Amino acid sequence: MKKIVNKHWVVVPLFCVGFLAPPTLSAHSLAQAVQLALTHNPEVLSAQQGIGIAEEQLGQARAGWRPTIDLTMDMGREYKNKDATDPTAMTKNISSLTLNQPLYDGGATSASVERSDLMQHVSVIHFDEVRTATALKAIEAWHELFRLQRVIKLTEANVGEHRQLFIQIKQKVDAGGAGRAELVAAETPWLLAQSALIEARGDYQDALAKYTKVVGVEPVEILVSGLNINGEQMPQALTEAVERLLQDNFILRTAEANLMAARADHRGARAGLLPTLGFELKGGRKQNDGGVEGVDLDTTALIKLNYNLYNGGADESRRRETARAVIDSQEQLSLAHRNMLEQLTQYWNGLEVSRQLLNTSHQQYKIAQENHLSAQEQFKLGEGDVMAIMAASDAELVAKKAVLGDEIDLHLGRYQLLSHMGQLLNYVQAADVMVVMGQLQAVEVAEGKMGWVDQLVAGIGGEPLLNDPVRNSSAEVVMVEQPAVQTVVTTQWDGAYSQMRDAGWVVFNAMDEIDGVSGVRAPAPAQPVVEQPAVSNMVMVGGDSAEGSAAFRHNRAERRRVELQKRLGRYSRESSRYQRRLEQQRRRLGSKKHKMEVASARINRNIALRNLMAR
Repeated sequence: MKKIVNKHWVVVPLFCVGFLAPPTLSAHSLAQAVQLALTHNPEVLSAQQGIGIAEEQLGQARAGWRPTIDLTMDMGREYKNKDATDPTAMTKNISSLTLNQPLYDGGATSASVERSDLMQHVSVIHFDEVRTATALKAIEAWHELFRLQRVIKLTEANVGEHRQLFIQIKQKVDAGGAGRAELVAAETPWLLAQSALIEARGDYQDALAKYTKVVGVEPVEILVSGLNINGEQMPQALTEAVERLLQDNFILRTAEANLMAARADHRGARAGLLPTLGFELKGGRKQNDGGVEGVDLDTTALIKLNYNLYNGGADESRRRETARAVIDSQEQLSLAHRNMLEQLTQYWNGLEVSRQLLNTSHQQYKIAQENHLSAQEQFKLGEGDVMAIMAASDAELVAKKAVLGDEIDLHLGRYQLLSHMGQLLNYVQAADVMVVMGQLQAVEVAEGKMGWVDQLVAGIGGEPLLNDPVRNSSAEVVMVEQPAVQTVVTTQWDGAYSQMRDAGWVVFNAMDEIDGVSGVRAPAPAQPVVEQPAVSNMVMVGGDSAEGSAAFRHNRAERRRVELQKRLGRYSRESSRYQRRLEQQRRRLGSKKHKMEVASARINRNIALRNLMAR
């Protein structure tokens, strides 16, 4: 089997000793988060127990080749009264020791052992599949927290900038240089920025609950250090990705094992048409048996043959059933093959769209940055208004969020592609603690060697932690000192607004904070309740445990088929969701291109106007 060796790890562990501790860590990198999830997630632990169950059932199947030894002992008082004889009463004692060795059973035991061995292999595949899915969930949850922490920081900076502009406009209004309408116009963007900050903090709490569910512990410090997957480690073409998929995909490997198990069942069903042959060695001791006083010893060695001649046609029906189960397993394998190739193509196309979106986001950010600088220059010269500069600041914030989101989407797309191919664990070697510790290495990131987005993300990532984004933010919302404000004569509009505020109609207003008035605040949102996932054993296991398991054998192929159909259905639903997401990304790409054209045209007009004025 082809192995993909992970040669490029860009991981900066906060402390390697944390790998040896129980899940009480507060600060961890992406590799540490994956390690915690794979070590303590209930789904992984449940799948691990499934391997043990399959191994025990394999041992039960192999027991059919070994001899059985039975000891029988009878002891009690026996009374006999026959005609022409005197009545007798004796203490009877009978014991026997029997050894039975199966010699030939028509191949039933061999087929059972082969099937149980395949089911044990399926349980291992299922365990790797659960570990891969859990690792991918941890990676997605980690990146979502990583993104939201930085979005909150960017939004806080935007709120601070809007506040500073609002204070300047208020001073201008107090001095009589502007009207009240301009102050109201400056207040609206500030309120919208604060609403965006509240929404981002609420999203962070939801993401934190999901992260805790998967990883098992909340990160207290800001998240740092991800895993770098460069282009050389990814498939260079779709054909190469298809080859890796056919080799390591969990669903395909499970379907192949189910097909081989169905064939073993079909071979084992032939045993009902053949005789069984066994060897029996028996030794016995009888004392006072049958009313005869004394001790009798007997020893027998027998070859026993049993051949069922007729049982109502059940054996032939069983053969036909298993033959149809083989055909069904073949069709299930073909269905899995088509579904996995379809999803692989979608993931591959999603990566291409993410790359195009990222390039477009870069250009959009540069245009938004130039527009913001131009608006600031016009505002200083008195040619622009406050709404223009605030809108430009908001546009730059949106562009930064888009770059950050598209960069993370591109990384997640690579992880999802590797997970679908079944090779994610080759890059996230977190199952063995010592292996992980041996592979981790500290890397100093040279700012001159990073791309523009990497510099942006690394710069934000070095900022202080977000302990509690709702109440204990690492940075104050207001980043400027509040200047002294002159007393303003109360106007009719001020009086009407004060009456509305006192009546409780106004929940929050930016002017209240400037004037030192505490508005009515909305209650803090309740903390989300983390629901523990239900522990379920989905491992498909098989093997004959003892006599009387006819119903178990009869339904085994059906259970394997139903289980595979469930997993295929889950993958189909994920494929549909990813397809909708891909369509949304394509629409976003078209919308971004249109906005870039409009913004570029506006900047060109401004430049031409300034050149004309300079002439």
